[in-house]
Amino acid sequence: MVGILAIGMIGKLRDLSGDQRILQTVQNLFKSQHDEVRTAASICLGHVSVGNPGFFLDKVFEFVNGSKDDQKY
Repeated sequence: MVGILAIGMIGKLRDLSGDQRILQTVQNLFKSQHDEVRTAASICLGHVSVGNPGFFLDKVFEFVNGSKDDQKY
């Protein structure tokens, strides 16, 4: 969990859109049984979006629109 939060903090400062694994990794974390992990994934995705909003915001909206109401963090 600390690792994904650290990635988010780095993503605020640096554009991570070149690494295709970021989105897939975060998306997989939303499937966790643990609320803390899902919350950390949400924070990470928000922070990473700051680094390149033009790339990440469309992906964030896709995730939100494609998820169930109880899965929206």
